Amino acid sequence: MGSPDVPDPEPPYRPWPGEQLPYTPSTASPTDFTEPAPPPRRRHTWLRAAALTVAVLGISTGAVLFTQGGDHDEPIDEPTPTYEDTFTTEPIESPTDIESPTDIEPSESESESESGSEETYVDDLAVGDCADKTESIAYVQLVPCDGTHDVQTLVNTELDDAFEYPGEDAIDEEARSLCAEAYGDASENWTSDEEEDLGWTKVVPNDETWEVGDRTVVCFLEAYYSGETLEEDWLNYSSL
Repeated sequence: MGSPDVPDPEPPYRPWPGEQLPYTPSTASPTDFTEPAPPPRRRHTWLRAAALTVAVLGISTGAVLFTQGGDHDEPIDEPTPTYEDTFTTEPIESPTDIESPTDIEPSESESESESGSEETYVDDLAVGDCADKTESIAYVQLVPCDGTHDVQTLVNTELDDAFEYPGEDAIDEEARSLCAEAYGDASENWTSDEEEDLGWTKVVPNDETWEVGDRTVVCFLEAYYSGETLEEDWLNYSSL
């Protein structure tokens, strides 16, 4: 145990709040206790603020000068091409530049149509008429006999006017007799070789057309072989 006459040991050093110096034992006496020096003042804060203000003003001034032009070394904005600069259009023809319909020459098919090509009901054909077949068996298209054609009319005659329809077989038999006789008369003007390439066909009334008054039988001269056409007037008295 210590003697009561020995003084207490010196307490350890206690730094001030906020002091950054490392801890070292104090060499001063307990009574030599002075207030520490205040921390140095921050003198450069206003300098930094001033420098920042100058920099901002410099950037703003440079931006204004750049947009207003100035030195030729600075880039110059090229004008943006407009729609009219990029594309060109051809002038539109005025109505006077367009060829009028009266100046256009009719095509060959149109000229042929104007010269007599028209659809005709078979019962209205005359002997010697030349025609082309159509989609309807009741109609043909009249054409000149000096060109190609499907048929030429041999006979156009009326059957006896019976009240009731005599039947398909009876009408067919009578029509065959009429057509064969007309064909035989016409063939007297042909050579045997010409006759071999020719034949005949017929259009007769049926039960429906008979009820509405149809009694007409029409016989046609045609090419003997299917798909071929006639190329001249074989009866020598065509009405066209």
